[in-house]
Amino acid sequence: MLFFQSCDCLQHVQGYVVDSSTSQPIDSVSISQFYKVPIDERPDDNRYSDSIGGFEYMSISGGLFRCPSLTLYYDKAGYEIYEKKYRNCCRENDTIRLKRLE
Repeated sequence: MLFFQSCDCLQHVQGYVVDSSTSQPIDSVSISQFYKVPIDERPDDNRYSDSIGGFEYMSISGGLFRCPSLTLYYDKAGYEIYEKKYRNCCRENDTIRLKRLE
């Protein structure tokens, strides 16, 4: 007898995006898994930070023994793109600090 098991992982990240110099919230920051994928091949997965810099990102991914890591890209004009890899499936109250371009 063969048994096959499929497991889905709910990956959930939430928190705030702030300016690294002023600690002021940044609104309308694009949050995506697919920044390095050519723009015409990206799925429409972008989320954006709200007026107080808050964001929430959820994704479902396969994972037989554990949830795979999740890499998110935080991007807004006038700021450096920030890449963060989450090794656990869930992260609450994360603070992303974006640096202004010089």
